[in-house]
Amino acid sequence: MLKSKFDTYFPFLIGLFSGIYFISLTVTGVSFTFYPGDLIDARFCNYLLEHAHLYFTGQVHSYWNAPFLFPEANVISYSENMLGSAPFYSLFRKLGCDRESAFQLWYLFLVVLNYTASYLFLIKMFKNPYSAALGAMVFAFSMALQSQMGHAQTMARYPIPLAFLMSYYYLKELKPIYFFALLFFMVYQLYCGIYIGFMLVVPISFVLIFSLYYKWDHYKLQFVSLKWWFWIFISVLINILILAVLMIPYLARAEATGFYTYEHVSQTLLTPLSYFFSWHGSALWDFLSAIGTHYQWYTNFQVFAGGLATLCLLTVILLAIFKLLRIKINNGIETKQIDTFFFFVGVFTFLSFLRFGDFSIYRFLFYLPGFASMRALQRIINIELLFYAMAVAYIFAFVFQKLGSKRVVIFLFFVSFITLDNYVKFDFIHHHEKVESHERVNQLIQKMKDLPKQSLISYEPDSVDSSINDFHLDAMLAAQSLNLISLNGYTSTSPHGYSPYWSVPNETNRLHWLENKGMLNRHVTVIK
Repeated sequence: MLKSKFDTYFPFLIGLFSGIYFISLTVTGVSFTFYPGDLIDARFCNYLLEHAHLYFTGQVHSYWNAPFLFPEANVISYSENMLGSAPFYSLFRKLGCDRESAFQLWYLFLVVLNYTASYLFLIKMFKNPYSAALGAMVFAFSMALQSQMGHAQTMARYPIPLAFLMSYYYLKELKPIYFFALLFFMVYQLYCGIYIGFMLVVPISFVLIFSLYYKWDHYKLQFVSLKWWFWIFISVLINILILAVLMIPYLARAEATGFYTYEHVSQTLLTPLSYFFSWHGSALWDFLSAIGTHYQWYTNFQVFAGGLATLCLLTVILLAIFKLLRIKINNGIETKQIDTFFFFVGVFTFLSFLRFGDFSIYRFLFYLPGFASMRALQRIINIELLFYAMAVAYIFAFVFQKLGSKRVVIFLFFVSFITLDNYVKFDFIHHHEKVESHERVNQLIQKMKDLPKQSLISYEPDSVDSSINDFHLDAMLAAQSLNLISLNGYTSTSPHGYSPYWSVPNETNRLHWLENKGMLNRHVTVIK
């Protein structure tokens, strides 16, 4: 029993500690000096999390009508919302952390959840805690995630392996409760991050479609059961209702602003080269950090997942193809293993979001409901890392079965190797000093602190020495701290008529925006 407990908890804790200490804490710094991302997108996500906290605690009365971009309504629907993971941030705020510190702890807590969820899925799949821990490290701490560090809305990824875990149980027994659970975690991922939630629909759909072949004899027994169909219907209905609460504001926004074209988004699809394009500053793979710099916004394409994970994935794909050929040769009589089934789901997922020149299967997926709203398709790597993790866990489950008492030493060696394989030097981490944001925001707070609550402000600096969005975020965060309303704003898409003020916040553009919205007579306090 003692040995069993050791084998269960030791690899889990060692993998988690190694990843947190050597990789995640290089993002925040051991003394929590930094937050992930930059002055713009990261702080915007921090604003959204803080707004959710204020809403949860009754300090603001409307969630979707956040007090920025005044007087635009339903402004949250212009971007991600992160409602699914916001309660964790709110907990840290309730415990006394300031806005930025809660953001840092929220990030680290999500890393723990991502690791734990993937570990639970992998240990169920491959029945080996040592290989599951190595695979979970790949999912939670991969160097490929450096390209996502500036997009905090991608950090809550734990529903992905949980959805696959529920699909594993569903494939085994076809019970409606597991069908409900896998749909629920798909919907929950949409609450955590809409892009990844939509993308998760693709592999889970493959799971369900391919399951008809994999479990056809079992399905035939269920198809005649009215009770089974009833609970399947209830599962779909409940999840649609949960999803509708989130999506109705976004559907209203889509009707007003329209969607992207395929030509507009296709260039954000990953290419085969992307999977060997390393983040700059890699301890082992920096020589791969220049091979894709010709891409526009090339940092989003730097999704190399490390040497070990890539080697394992390529090996498993070849093994899966070999198994498929054997199954075909033997007329399908050979038992189809569930791990092979999931690997083929992975292959189809990779191919669906891959671009070869101007050709991509995604052209057909683009017309699915909601998919035309996405423009940063490189974020599929957040899901694909689970297939890398599966490949690592699969290979090492076989290795550790052969090792006996030597497994602990070999495990520690590969924990160290995965850590080094995915380690990025501190100076190349995509993070920003917390003190700079504090100073910028506090300077504005001092200028606005005597204003009555709910006053409308417009921050119109005389000069700017960086992106104008830095200054818009300064104004938004300062106004949020003082319960003020901000004309300044930042979103993924500009409201109609707002672009001139967004680009140059001055009197002329302010008045143009307010006139456009029928608010020309509204009093505005201008901050310089």
